Amino acid sequence: MTQYHFLDDSGDPGLRRAAGSSSYFALALVQMPERIALNPLAKIRQVFYLPREFEFNYHKTTAAHKAAFFEAIQPIAFRVRAVVVDKAHLDR
Repeated sequence: MTQYHFLDDSGDPGLRRAAGSSSYFALALVQMPERIALNPLAKIRQVFYLPREFEFNYHKTTAAHKAAFFEAIQPIAFRVRAVVVDKAHLDR
């Protein structure tokens, strides 16, 4: 059976402790059983007059957008796999 995956990351993978380097690196994979149009997300963009390519970035999105997003994805079948790496605990 065909699966569709969407991958995103947060932080940087480097191990430098220099200024601006993140303490953590995270990867999240969303797995969907079929390639479906995510009409609920398109509808939210229309309601809030957001561009078609608007990305629902958690930290940059308003509380109203977050509430609408999480309500809209409730009926969508998907799985998530995620890992967060605390880079301070990695051996060089």
